[in-house]
Amino acid sequence: MSVDGLFSRDGWETTIVQPAFYFQPYQHTQRDRGDHFTPSGPAIWALRFTPQQPGAWQCRLRAVDVGGTTYYPAMAEPPLSFTVAEASTNPGSAYRRRGFLRVSRQDPRYFELQDDSPFLGVGFNDGFNHSAEVAQKLQAYEQNKMNFMRVWLSGASINGSQWSSWASQLSNDGYLPGVSLDIQETYAGSDVSMRLDAENRCFFADFWQNGIPVEPEKEYTVWARVKLSGISGPAGPGQYGFVIKQGGWLEDQCDQPDAGRLITQSLSGTQDWTIVSGSFTTQPGQYWLDYLYLARQNVTSGEIYIDEVRLWRTADPHRVNLLREPNANSHLHFDPMNAAKWDLFIEAAERHGVYLKLVIDEKNEWIRNHMRLDGSMAGSGDNNNFYAAPNSKSRWLQRAWWRYLVARWGYSTAIHSFEYINEGDPYNGHHYEAANGMARYFHQNDPSHHLVTTSFWTSFPNAEFWSNPQFQDVDYADLHAYISTGWGANASFLEASQIETRPQYVHSGNASAILAGAKELSTAITPRGLVIQGRGEWIVRYWMKAEGFMANCSFGSQGGMQRVRWMLDGGEYWGGKVGVVPNNTEGKDFLCTSQAGTYGWTQFNSDRDRNGVLLPAVTRLILADDLPHEISLHLENSSGVAGNAWIDDVELVDPSGQVVPIIGEFDITPFDEDTAWFNRAYGELFGGGSLVGARMPLVRGETGIDSWNEQVINPELSRDTEGIWLHNNLWGQVNPGGMYELFWWASETISPSLFDNYLTFSNFMEGIPFNNGNYRDLGAQTSHTKLRVWGQRDDLNGQMYLWIQNLDHTWKRVIDGSTIEAVSGTVTIPGVAPGRYRIQWWHTYRVENPQFLVQEVASNGSLVVELPAPLVDDVAAKIERLP
Repeated sequence: MSVDGLFSRDGWETTIVQPAFYFQPYQHTQRDRGDHFTPSGPAIWALRFTPQQPGAWQCRLRAVDVGGTTYYPAMAEPPLSFTVAEASTNPGSAYRRRGFLRVSRQDPRYFELQDDSPFLGVGFNDGFNHSAEVAQKLQAYEQNKMNFMRVWLSGASINGSQWSSWASQLSNDGYLPGVSLDIQETYAGSDVSMRLDAENRCFFADFWQNGIPVEPEKEYTVWARVKLSGISGPAGPGQYGFVIKQGGWLEDQCDQPDAGRLITQSLSGTQDWTIVSGSFTTQPGQYWLDYLYLARQNVTSGEIYIDEVRLWRTADPHRVNLLREPNANSHLHFDPMNAAKWDLFIEAAERHGVYLKLVIDEKNEWIRNHMRLDGSMAGSGDNNNFYAAPNSKSRWLQRAWWRYLVARWGYSTAIHSFEYINEGDPYNGHHYEAANGMARYFHQNDPSHHLVTTSFWTSFPNAEFWSNPQFQDVDYADLHAYISTGWGANASFLEASQIETRPQYVHSGNASAILAGAKELSTAITPRGLVIQGRGEWIVRYWMKAEGFMANCSFGSQGGMQRVRWMLDGGEYWGGKVGVVPNNTEGKDFLCTSQAGTYGWTQFNSDRDRNGVLLPAVTRLILADDLPHEISLHLENSSGVAGNAWIDDVELVDPSGQVVPIIGEFDITPFDEDTAWFNRAYGELFGGGSLVGARMPLVRGETGIDSWNEQVINPELSRDTEGIWLHNNLWGQVNPGGMYELFWWASETISPSLFDNYLTFSNFMEGIPFNNGNYRDLGAQTSHTKLRVWGQRDDLNGQMYLWIQNLDHTWKRVIDGSTIEAVSGTVTIPGVAPGRYRIQWWHTYRVENPQFLVQEVASNGSLVVELPAPLVDDVAAKIERLP
């Protein structure tokens, strides 16, 4: 059966369909162990809908089952009606009045709300447990203007066996608690049953999901459907067989007859599916049941299979169940109690203006991993079963879950997005199709058009997924990249032995690549995931210097083979194309094409040979379509015998002349120390504004300051009591990359005492319409090498914002007690229209009265701004053109 609400504001010329859901009413109270839910009547159908336009509305309810379709009011009767006021007059939450989140209509780097205000989006990965605790958290977030949290809804076990409320004695299955499910002995052809055997002697509830709520001095009935196979005993004195009992933390004694308090009499032997039941009365003042055990008690052999277990207050005429997963086939039910708890979380997020990125499913959920495409159950699990082909049983189950999400929480403006799964396979087409299928489902069935994405455990499958036209229903890109799991310690993309830092061998920046003449070399200098789009010629160019370089060249060619290679769409083997720079007119890359000998810095281009002669088009990097094409760049050397060459400033240039940043700079600035650079480097290369990115907003959904070779928290962070690492990462987000950042390990590394870092940054960014499509890189320079300036500019409206940092002021230097000298200097912003400009200077560490100076300066084509005082740490400024 399905129930929908039908809504129209134009006399039914158009109809909005809002799914309804089956709703169990509860009376909610806070008790010592958390959220206490007492049923308040039978389950009913409920409907939640948020109109997005003011005016007069009409509505009907539609119910469809095997008997046909029924409308209320009937089609022969007038529809129901209601009126929606203007948002400005809505007495509800100010955050709700701003509407739902969407991708900016003007700038693909950012999200915005329906009132066109930009979404700054600062926060981290969080965990929600009890509603009182969550409300307290969210209030603190609101006070510090933290508004973006990633939370795992999948951990509530509402739609499957992951984190089941029935804990077993099995070891963990990877990161999930082990489940003991059986696919052979099932009731009435269902998919699974719960199994008790010699390895798993007990199940007990409710360990993972916060306890079983009861009322004092009330009688309760426990009911179970079980099957026994050869249950024999006793192993020792006392009753043996299957029993249901309650007790405290019984651990390995749970199957002993003297452990716990029996609720049912023992059942033994071999019995087909049968019902066992019992009752008990709670104590005065008891609001939580002790653990409920399903035990294979005092048994020497045999197995027990459990299909369903229910618990209800005996006097309840509706027999509303109080157990969170009453049926082994948890994939066929949506748990109403934990869903009710999540109602409270989402309502609190709405009140406090916090937007939730919800991970909604678990890729390793046991049942659907064992469910074949034809619906039968397999003996071993496979993620491809979970990803589910269209029209399979598992996909039907997923769509039912997606419908429930739309029905129960689709009304809420507090949901930033729904994330299909956490860290699926980055190179699995079934994952791609399933995630895109979910996005398409939401686009078609969610009136609020919530955003949808997925995530991967590594890499950035851009050509395969994010930019692939086959999967364009997904709304934004997600990246999981710690220092250890991403590019490594820095953005050089070089092994340590290939890095050159001596100034005379560096063309610009802090490093170049060294190629030893006598050493064979073939190494990528770009990360996987770069995609180019756009008709016309793309240029690869770089600077090279050599000393005594010699090579044994084949087929009569001369020179060397130290050079850069570009590879399009995987190269010729995969139907793509390759080229070397410099190339020759025949495009024969097995010949020497580079200069040998000794020479100073010389630039080489992919459209010309080493002598500057234009090459035939067939050898060049020319795109004849606007489709995405994967691109990679490589350093190579072969046939060399002596000398060295150095390569620096490798650039990829699009047909309009724009240069792809980050790659080819061989920047060795350490990510773990320069946390601002850690954001900018990834954001500029993969973000929505990148020439080689996914051209949609980018959220780094998981990251952390670890080391390049181990995914554990950098222990030194605990010494940074000011949170300078966090401060610099936040303020560094003024950069033009636009990547949203959500840290992992927040509870360990971002204590409430550091929350004011979010507040100072959010206060500064407030009122800046950075989503209007006009903002671009500030392009400013400083007069001192120890100063760095980042920011963006809107030349159309004469507005700029910038952050100026003393590069020595890093968290590592501060905790090590290094001397940081104050630096004076100027910032020059080129290409600024003549006129007068107002500068507001902001203290980046000050919550109260952060604006400390207002100046007026003139531009004569460039705007030169002098620091108001020598700088030890950092300072920010807003600049606007005066009338």
